[in-house]
Amino acid sequence: MFILQNARDVVEALLAHHADPNLLCNGHSPLSLAIACGNDKAVLELLSGGADPNLPLTHGVGSALCAATSPEYETSRSPQERINLVGVALGVSFKCQMH
Repeated sequence: MFILQNARDVVEALLAHHADPNLLCNGHSPLSLAIACGNDKAVLELLSGGADPNLPLTHGVGSALCAATSPEYETSRSPQERINLVGVALGVSFKCQMH
């Protein structure tokens, strides 16, 4: 997953140069795009760099947290992985058993 690591490195460099992690482009945030791409490394980097998971987005997405839980928007993760991702965004750990 060389490309995903490169994206995380780019995010890290941009944040180090004070890029705004909450800037919207076409109604999406860097965090919502990282979630949609399944790039957990970039998601973690953005969250640690101050990305707001509750930032309102447009196009009916809601927020990055909404995107993380939506099987229509976020297709690369299982339901349990989506729950875990929300936990990371909220800074909590969930223990759920999916049947």
